[in-house]
Amino acid sequence: MRFKRPLVSVFLIAGVTVYLPSHVAAVLRTSPAQLQAETRASSFSEMAAGARKIAMRVPNGHLMGGTQNPAYTSAMSDGNPAPKLVIGPDQKMYLGYNDAESGARVAVLNADFSIARELVKISGKRVEDFLVDSDGIALLLTEFDSERKQNYIDRKFHTAHIEKYNLSGRVVFRTRIVGTREYKKEGDQGIDTYFGNFNIASDGDDTYATYFSTYRRWDDGVTHQSEYLALFDADDGKQRMREGGRGPEGFTWNVSHSFRPRFVHDGERYVMATVGDAYPRGFVVQSFPNRGRELPVPVPKAAAGETYQYVPVSTGDLYARNKTTYIAFDSAVGRSDYDIGLVISGEDGAISKPIYITNTPRSRERIPRVAPYGDDRLLVLWMTDTGAAKDKWFPNMQSMALEGAIIDNAGRVISQPSAFGTKGQFQLRAAARMFQLPGGQVGWVNDVTGLADQLEIVLIPGPDGDVADVTDPEEQPDPVEEVDENTDNETVKIDPSLNEPLLMAIYNGEDTEALALLKRGADPNAKYEQWTALLYAAYFGRTNVALELIRRKADPNASVSGWSALRLAESRGHTTIASALKPITDVASRAFGREAVPSTPGKSVVRTRGARIDLQNGNAATNASTRAKLREIGGGKPSQDE
Repeated sequence: MRFKRPLVSVFLIAGVTVYLPSHVAAVLRTSPAQLQAETRASSFSEMAAGARKIAMRVPNGHLMGGTQNPAYTSAMSDGNPAPKLVIGPDQKMYLGYNDAESGARVAVLNADFSIARELVKISGKRVEDFLVDSDGIALLLTEFDSERKQNYIDRKFHTAHIEKYNLSGRVVFRTRIVGTREYKKEGDQGIDTYFGNFNIASDGDDTYATYFSTYRRWDDGVTHQSEYLALFDADDGKQRMREGGRGPEGFTWNVSHSFRPRFVHDGERYVMATVGDAYPRGFVVQSFPNRGRELPVPVPKAAAGETYQYVPVSTGDLYARNKTTYIAFDSAVGRSDYDIGLVISGEDGAISKPIYITNTPRSRERIPRVAPYGDDRLLVLWMTDTGAAKDKWFPNMQSMALEGAIIDNAGRVISQPSAFGTKGQFQLRAAARMFQLPGGQVGWVNDVTGLADQLEIVLIPGPDGDVADVTDPEEQPDPVEEVDENTDNETVKIDPSLNEPLLMAIYNGEDTEALALLKRGADPNAKYEQWTALLYAAYFGRTNVALELIRRKADPNASVSGWSALRLAESRGHTTIASALKPITDVASRAFGREAVPSTPGKSVVRTRGARIDLQNGNAATNASTRAKLREIGGGKPSQDE
């Protein structure tokens, strides 16, 4: 018998000649750096594949309403403030957002991200940013006047406030920062919500600081724009004054004009980043209290007739740890188009030279977000304009795709920039704020859901892939009510009058009511505008209802805009539902194209105001009739709304 000799390679290891099979030799020839890069690239794609989307119903709607395709960013601001999730020192999750009328709200969440109770409700003021510490909830608010136009409400913002509430929602203090409705006399100073972002931070001790753009009328009779930093006592809200009473601490004027100001406290100092179009002109990084200021990305002097819109650089995000701040930005200065960059403010306050994460001549990466990803890595995410006709200032969300990279603490790229999921799978507005959960997971709150009463938590597994610190109803569903095995769809009399209540119950997350309706005769294949009960359950992750619908022979191959229930469950991270659907779904029914957005069951009356859409159906009147029907059949309970 003849044996085929395997191909071998010769290695000299510790002075000994060693013959190794070629496939093993190939591994040895791969450098450790190459192996590490390949492993991390694989980890990045796995991270994107493991991301989940969790639907969250908000009772009074949200600021973005039902819009599905807003501009990713405004020309020189991040647009309307996005919802923000904060982990308090009590390890509870707090959500700050604005309702459909731009009223500020703060709620504490359950472990499954549903709203447990609302703590703060403020009409006539919008929450721009907030934080939670051991003493309470500090909010940076902007006050507005409302004027009803023909088909929308015009809100004019004029005054900034800092307010504090304890963790039970009681007022601790309310302090007016600055504001005016008119700029008539010298010294009149107000706020800029069009070009600026609003930020609040704490030094971790006894001081809050706010940082935002402002307007002020000067002695030349002209109203100019700049930035405003103010400090406040965390106990009583009184503004900090300079030593000797020489005016307020901070500054009321600095970079002019100032666009997209952002800041953090790094444990030693406040580190600020903004863009100036005149004094100075470029990407500005500064600190307080030492007032150091540097220009890591200068912009050439404007040509005749050019204004702020010719400053091709934007502040992205700041993240600080261990007295080091990571400042992400985008810039087209000296580059073929917008790329993502980073500067690092070290422990001594010195600023690094710009480090560019991307270098892509045929695409435009904009407004990056930064989040910690373990102790020695950072996750950087951004949206890339891939449309044929790229919009320099107002890129449209539908023409953009989410991308990202992982970098180390020195800013070195360890996972090359690549797509994060499929195009349209994840939405990340420029105004979004990242969060990190105690277990290492990171994410953000998405308000571009197409649903006036739904927000969405996007949750990315931590470096170890561990999501154990978040209660996951997908993995541990509540027990489904037992049904007699001899009872199937043929022996249950279908009652069409129960179909709409069934769909509304699934839409609103009322699983117990939905299961009761099915038991009493609601059609498992009930539908509204092509959205079947199973499609709704798969989209929103109603695990118990989906499993019961499957058991009752609901059609798994029904689809809407080409999206089957399986495809919806997979794309939104509802793994238990997807696992149950896979064996019974035809491959041909899995679609593809932009993810469908569910219609509100029942007839909808729609009002539009610019980019906002308020679905007035599905609120008080419809829910009242739905619950009345449920009580009639014994499946529902009165709510506080009634």
